[in-house]
Amino acid sequence: MQIASKSSEVRELAVCSAFWILVTSVIFWPILSGIKSVFFGDLSLYFIPQFANIGAAMAEGKLLLWNHSILGGVPHVGNPQGWLLYPTVWLNAFLPAWHVAGIIPVLHIPVAAVGMHLLARRIGLSVIGAAVAAGTFAFSSVLLTKAQFPNMVQAIAWTPWVLACVITCIRKPTAGSAALLTVVGSLSISAGHAQITWMDALLCIVVVLWKCRSLRTLGFLVVASVGMVLLCAAYIFPMIEIAGWSGRDHMSLAAANRFRVPASGLVSYMSNMHAGGNPNAQSGYRWSGNSWEVSAYFGLLAPVIVWFIALPLMFVRHRLQRLFLASLLLCAFGWWLSLGVQGGLFPFVFRFVPGAKAFHDPARFLHFVHIGVPLALATTLTVLGESKIGRFVGLALGVCNVATLVAVSTLWYPVVNSRVWLDAAAYYKPLSRSVLYSQQDRSVWLQYANPKSFADVGTDKSVLAFLKSGVPNIPGTWGVVSLGGYEPVAPKSSMSMQGWTGAEPLRDHDVLSGLGVTHLLTSNGTTLRLSKSENGLADSAIRVTNGWDVRSGSPTDDVRILALRTFGWESVSGQAVIESASGSDHALVVSGWGKIAYHPASFRIGLFFTLIALGILAGINLHTVQSARKV
Repeated sequence: MQIASKSSEVRELAVCSAFWILVTSVIFWPILSGIKSVFFGDLSLYFIPQFANIGAAMAEGKLLLWNHSILGGVPHVGNPQGWLLYPTVWLNAFLPAWHVAGIIPVLHIPVAAVGMHLLARRIGLSVIGAAVAAGTFAFSSVLLTKAQFPNMVQAIAWTPWVLACVITCIRKPTAGSAALLTVVGSLSISAGHAQITWMDALLCIVVVLWKCRSLRTLGFLVVASVGMVLLCAAYIFPMIEIAGWSGRDHMSLAAANRFRVPASGLVSYMSNMHAGGNPNAQSGYRWSGNSWEVSAYFGLLAPVIVWFIALPLMFVRHRLQRLFLASLLLCAFGWWLSLGVQGGLFPFVFRFVPGAKAFHDPARFLHFVHIGVPLALATTLTVLGESKIGRFVGLALGVCNVATLVAVSTLWYPVVNSRVWLDAAAYYKPLSRSVLYSQQDRSVWLQYANPKSFADVGTDKSVLAFLKSGVPNIPGTWGVVSLGGYEPVAPKSSMSMQGWTGAEPLRDHDVLSGLGVTHLLTSNGTTLRLSKSENGLADSAIRVTNGWDVRSGSPTDDVRILALRTFGWESVSGQAVIESASGSDHALVVSGWGKIAYHPASFRIGLFFTLIALGILAGINLHTVQSARKV
């Protein structure tokens, strides 16, 4: 493949990789070792419970295809935020969920750094400039504050790799460069954050329109794109199938204009590391939105370099003049879009750019700024490096800027002693049977969601109290779609508890019991056990990770199971016969005895294409190596 075509490039990337791995390991060793754990935000609310379910499935020797802990059961395969086949999913087989949640973002810091170094070198920038760009990209608050979204960190880390591979394929359209683009693009897609993938696709389209000049080159890019789809088919096909019946409709402009960067905060976000940043500090909750959505700190000297050096150099005739223009325009458009409706550009993109209506939070367009600022810094240092004095000044500025980022990098990761999770283990797990949450009392939720209550959130005591309250389990472990907003796979009829029952949950226990619900969970953490239904349906099926063991009284008994998906189930043992309940799209009737499991055809077909794509890539790689040896 192209990276291995030059031994000097390989050595440079090896040194770069070793350096950033060492720096990351030293700084974040408490998290890597498990001494400390990251707890904040959606990690506790959603991802750690999800990792626990994945780990439970792997302990049984399975992949998690069906998540039984969300709303009575929803598909996990096909969940865009499930990254079922991405490499980090295998960490759940060996480590506890809270440890995996901290390791994933830390592991991707060196990936992001090396990728940005490679991109900078691909577009002709100096080694010093590339190194500064790498440190700025990997240790900026844009990346580090996203630690509470492990899938977002995974996807962002591959962005510079994708851009570098697209540029390589345009310059040298060969089977090897197309194969490398296929692999890297597939890792980015399967990382599990569709919004970042969409933004990366927009960037790639712009690069292709700017640089591609031949049909032959375009053909290789199209082949690579098809290869990405095939290699990710086991991830994409179930997602497409589920999108056809999910309740995630296109949003209105008002709904999409959620977390955004106000115009008054633009300058501060470039210079103040705490503005909308540190979740440990009260000052972290400023302006509009959560700290992790709107934070954009690129180092203490980054504004000086961009505004007072890079911007003037854009008007000087130079071989890198277009690169200055491109990087600064990327910054400008990113910030302009991050303003949301207030800026005026976001409504236009929302209405006319395909795919935009599926995503919210304009502040996430800071992803473009996250690419533009490091490239502007690297381009500036490359130009300054053409003279001895300029090389010294540029090196000093670059090192100082990265040093200011590295020095405060741990501020973006609020941690507690890992013992907290062990002490709360009895509280932080799903009940054995279906659980329905009733939001009858919002006082506890509001207490923990109120920004003013986060003043001492970093203490072990407060985090332990938070976990024991039951609040973090509500949208994640016991899965309330309308509260957390994460699960995009539930039908419209199940987007609220009223959609399930047609009645207020606490006012009709008979309806709930008939649906197989055995417990009610209130927002203050109180669990109420319902009496058994008259026909014993609640005890007739025992939930397991990827399906149910059906134990009927006799082979002629019918077992009605509440599931938010009737297709994809099959009998895997015994004499169980599966039918859809009459008059219901979400209930299975299982006759007989045995075991049923969720094995959707879309996943099996997708896995077939994925394996074919892997075989083709292996053949291309073998052919490339043999050709190189002959030369």
